[in-house]
Amino acid sequence: MNSIQITSSKVPDKIFCPTSKSYANRALIIAALKRSSIEVKDLPEATDVQDLILNLEELGIDLIRAESNIRIINSFPDCEIKREDPVYLSGSEGGTTIRFLIPLLALGSNTYYIKLQGGLKNRPMQQLIDLINELGGSCSKIDDNLII
Repeated sequence: MNSIQITSSKVPDKIFCPTSKSYANRALIIAALKRSSIEVKDLPEATDVQDLILNLEELGIDLIRAESNIRIINSFPDCEIKREDPVYLSGSEGGTTIRFLIPLLALGSNTYYIKLQGGLKNRPMQQLIDLINELGGSCSKIDDNLII
């Protein structure tokens, strides 16, 4: 199997984001992995982006908001506090929000429940679930929740 190693050590201290919510969510996930402070500038006001920011805060990501910019102070899974009970996240109805959040959560040691909202609860997720499981993680869908 071919593999790729992804590292956050070469990510710059500032990322300028195009107006795409999909690109913005990618930038936020990358920023959440960087072990030093990083600023993501010019984020769009899209609901999907705001949902991802809320979910990152619920994970313990410390951030400072200033207009359309966000400075992320810490990283995941370093910020994770080990819990015996599952951690319930707000989730989203945005496909990119959830699909980008799932692999991030797979790096953690807690059990996470992500609420699938709106039409997203009926959209196909099995390929991503299978991939996380094949790579050694644990992911399943029960009712309207993804469990990682």
